[in-house]
Amino acid sequence: MKATDRNFASLILEPDWIRQSLQAPLPGNNAHARMSGRAPQTMQIPEGAAQAAVMIAFLDGATDASNDPKMHNGPDRTMGTGMEQSDSAPESQPGPGTEGSATNPGRFPLILRPGNQGPHSGQISLPGGKREPGESLEETALRETEEEIGLDASRIQVLGKLTPLYIPVSGFAVHPFVGWFSDAPRFRRDPLEVDEILFYDLLRLSHPDFRTVFDFSYNGTNFQSPGFKLEDRVIWGATAMILMELTEHLLSIANQ
Repeated sequence: MKATDRNFASLILEPDWIRQSLQAPLPGNNAHARMSGRAPQTMQIPEGAAQAAVMIAFLDGATDASNDPKMHNGPDRTMGTGMEQSDSAPESQPGPGTEGSATNPGRFPLILRPGNQGPHSGQISLPGGKREPGESLEETALRETEEEIGLDASRIQVLGKLTPLYIPVSGFAVHPFVGWFSDAPRFRRDPLEVDEILFYDLLRLSHPDFRTVFDFSYNGTNFQSPGFKLEDRVIWGATAMILMELTEHLLSIANQ
């Protein structure tokens, strides 16, 4: 299992390899800091913080050719018809996975939050949400993923988790889980929680052409944050920090 040139262009992704990789020590807040202006020590989770969980659900099966106009596909042009196509990977870099595959291994869904969701309005996020009483954080991630984008939680194989991350603006400690969905998914968007379903992949996460700096304002102050490019939008904030840890960790394991 080897990635070349510090990206995932030649990586054949397998759930057993991901599970084993996630058992190794994680880069944690040091990786998070590379997608944030915050110092690693500011990311420590305070006692009593509210708990939430998100899911990075790798898709092994062919993506559903939904008639939902708010389903945006990623760079693999061999996907099902009827969905708008978005960015493609640089021509010099083939997509990850096996030759002739009809899918793009390493692909996972993201969501665009509606503009009425408080401090995270209009942001690109991983499916997930607040922990409910009596459930584990893993159960939270699975439940929220099914509720928001329709992936059958019973068919998601949880492979492990990444480092929890504190988000001061909302007061939540977010626990990221990594899963594998091996069937052909049928997506169902919850319009109250999800404005669009988007797709990203490990190749773009690792490729410098898909990195950028995002300018934003908060409480009247202007800030800059690193991020990942998705069409004319940017994956930034906590989602980018989580995805950076995943990228750095899997690349490190693949290049050992």
